[in-house]
Amino acid sequence: MATARRLYRPPIGSQTLWDRVDEPILRWVAALSSALDPTATPLVLELSEPESFPDVPSLTSRDVQESLRRLQAHGLIDGQEAAAIGNSTWSSLRVTAAGLIVLGEWPDLDRAASAASIYRLLRDLSDGALDVDRSALRRAAGVVAKYGDEVLRGTVADVAGAAAEEAAGG
Repeated sequence: MATARRLYRPPIGSQTLWDRVDEPILRWVAALSSALDPTATPLVLELSEPESFPDVPSLTSRDVQESLRRLQAHGLIDGQEAAAIGNSTWSSLRVTAAGLIVLGEWPDLDRAASAASIYRLLRDLSDGALDVDRSALRRAAGVVAKYGDEVLRGTVADVAGAAAEEAAGG
């Protein structure tokens, strides 16, 4: 599938919380085995004396805990947390469809549908517009059609590729 494109990458030393913590944890959750696996070992995070997190060594267990809560609050992951004094246990962790869209692993169908709707709206507006405005509205519709078509083609290619991969057993 398509990978997420970054429009801006902050210079080293000025990375955001997303770059340093949340994106690596979202990718880690995405790499976990199925959340529906009953034999999956729950994640226990020591909070009273934070430990280095082995899967992302630059982070501590407290960093991971805070990130999991942020990601869940934004609807990018799902899972159950059982908090206790000094630690927290997470089970059934999985990335949601919104999280997969953020990671570039799932097509953003709303974006494709929005482009088509905007195109139709601009064309309809141009039909009833004064001559002066008609050409500007049609040019704008043309720009939306061009870029919306690219989004739609990319989305269809992603969906078709995923379906072919799944049909091939991959």
